[in-house]
Amino acid sequence: VESSTRSLAVVEGTGKDSPRQLSAHVQDRAKQKHLCLNADYAPTHDFAVWTFLTLELDAGYLRGAMMLSKSVRKHSTQPLDLVVMQLQGPKQLDAKTQAALRAEGWKICTVQRIVPLNEGGT
Repeated sequence: VESSTRSLAVVEGTGKDSPRQLSAHVQDRAKQKHLCLNADYAPTHDFAVWTFLTLELDAGYLRGAMMLSKSVRKHSTQPLDLVVMQLQGPKQLDAKTQAALRAEGWKICTVQRIVPLNEGGT
């Protein structure tokens, strides 16, 4: 986690935040050992399985995440966290989807979106 914190810390000055504001934000999150914006995210193990979901996901992808959590718990001897990463903003998962994921053991990690250099072309 610490190495990913360092690599994300170099991305500054994007979006509405100034480089100084983002840098302070990254420094605060680095003290927590993660960059999740939501206060309810708390890693409990040294290892984790991560996936990325958005509001635009189809039901098959959600079912896949549910099956992955069952398979990991069944076949892994290593204690680990199951983490769904989502971008902060209008494409966040709805409350019903988040509740379903949490019921299967997933933790939700909301991260700040990094605006692409060519926003209009994406």
